[in-house]
Amino acid sequence: EEKELLKKGRGAEIFSGSNFGAQNHTTCGQSVDTSSCNTNGITLIALIITIVIMLILAGITINLTLGENGIFQKAKLARSQYETASVQEKLEMDVMAFDMGKTLDLTMEQYLENLRTSGISEDSMVDRIDTTDVKEKIIKIGDRVYSIYSSSVNGNKVRISFDKGENVMMHDLNNWNDANDTWLNTGIARKDIKSISFVNEIPDFDEEPNTDVTALGHGEGKVMAWWSGDSENGYNICIGANGGVIAPKSCTSLFANMEQLTTVDFGESAINFDTSNTIDMTKMFRMGAISNLSNISFEGFNTSNVYLMQRWIENNLKITSVNLTSFNTSKVENMDRMFATTGLTTLDVSNFDTSSVTDMQCMFMITTLSGSLDLSSFNTSKVINMGEMFRYCRKLERLILGDNFDTSSVTNMKNMFSEIWLIDELDLGEKFDTSKVINMGGMFYELRALKNLDLGDKFDTGKVTNMDYI
Repeated sequence: EEKELLKKGRGAEIFSGSNFGAQNHTTCGQSVDTSSCNTNGITLIALIITIVIMLILAGITINLTLGENGIFQKAKLARSQYETASVQEKLEMDVMAFDMGKTLDLTMEQYLENLRTSGISEDSMVDRIDTTDVKEKIIKIGDRVYSIYSSSVNGNKVRISFDKGENVMMHDLNNWNDANDTWLNTGIARKDIKSISFVNEIPDFDEEPNTDVTALGHGEGKVMAWWSGDSENGYNICIGANGGVIAPKSCTSLFANMEQLTTVDFGESAINFDTSNTIDMTKMFRMGAISNLSNISFEGFNTSNVYLMQRWIENNLKITSVNLTSFNTSKVENMDRMFATTGLTTLDVSNFDTSSVTDMQCMFMITTLSGSLDLSSFNTSKVINMGEMFRYCRKLERLILGDNFDTSSVTNMKNMFSEIWLIDELDLGEKFDTSKVINMGGMFYELRALKNLDLGDKFDTGKVTNMDYI
């Protein structure tokens, strides 16, 4: 009985909840520790789960670090955005500086090297114009197109600005030297163009020949050209953009060597040809030895950002006067041969601001100009070159220089007043200072009607090396 009770007690003890798995079992005469077997099983499962969790976490970490939206990529993007923002800030500051009338004494290459140092890549700078005399690089950041421009006329010094709007018209400066050169993308020779009209919308084209003339950096199809006619009778070309055409940054020689050209229509008050984006108008209407241009109006022209106007309108014209009342010339630095032409009989430049001009060589070489030329508003304190400034004004009867006609910086006065046949009196004014002048050759040559010449108190010839035919 006691043995039976002991067996029952041991069994109860073995299967009691508090001691289950804590005792040794005897199987086939061998002792087995069940607690050890159960612990090892739990540890293996836990290890596998831990490894799986660690692999998952490692994958997440790698993805967060190296993935497409990972830390490294975001850091790289942030750095790129920072560098872009820094370059854009520099460009914006330089644009503002130029708008305020300041200049940078840097060439194109020097300025571009500064941009590279600032972090911009070479791929971001694209050539819009690349000729011997004119170079233009553009940089597009967001919706801004920055223009970096230089001209040999200005000593290749750089000018920075941004394009206004999207409707900017292209200009191919590689094709302007000869009348046989083609104009823009039209394939039409310059000499075969009879009329050019600018309009404020692009029509739906059927069979009319047309081509895209949008400036580089503004996509495609913003500005279009279409035409009618033929080479024998002349082509009539329309250029349009929805909202009006914005003139290119450089209008250099834009209408040059068009021998048949009779009419250029910019729209009323130039509403369809916005020149506020333009900085260079060099040789814009250099018509060549022969010109038929008889119908053109410059009323409404915005020249507030133009700094180069040498040879602006040159050679024979069939127009006798031009309306320049809208011209703002406060930033213009070069007016060399600006009106070297025949045809004009009257010229009103009373609104001209010449305070930034350094070169006035041959500025009024107008053989047909008659009556009076009033320059009383001119401030010429920065002008260095006045050679041949009024030469060949053979029909001019009166020249008014004014109180601010300051020549204290001028070094060249060669042929300045030569061959003005009808003027009988010439008063040079109180600020006609020749202390820096080196060349006076032919200065008053062939003043046939002159009776009275007032040289003023500052006519100094101390540095002059040439006084031939003075």
